[in-house]
Amino acid sequence: MVVVKKNISVEKGEKLLFDRIEYFFYITNDWVQEADAIVFSANDRCDQENLLAHLHNGVRALRAPLDNLESNWRTW
Repeated sequence: MVVVKKNISVEKGEKLLFDRIEYFFYITNDWVQEADAIVFSANDRCDQENLLAHLHNGVRALRAPLDNLESNWRTW
C-alpha cells in the first residue's frame, strides 16, 4: 500500500483562505515497483478509465429527450 499526503492551500486571489490535507491510498500487490512508479501508473490508468467513460457515453449535446433532434427545435 502506498499513501500520498497532499497539502493543499485554498486561495482566493492572493489571499490564503485555509490549508487542507488530503490522503490518497494506492493498494497494490506489486512488490517490485517503486512507490512513485505505482502512483504514476495508477493515475494514468484512472485517467484512461475516465476517457473511456466519456467516449462510451458520447456527446451529451446530441442526446435529445425526444426521439429526434428536429422535434426539439423551435419554429418561428
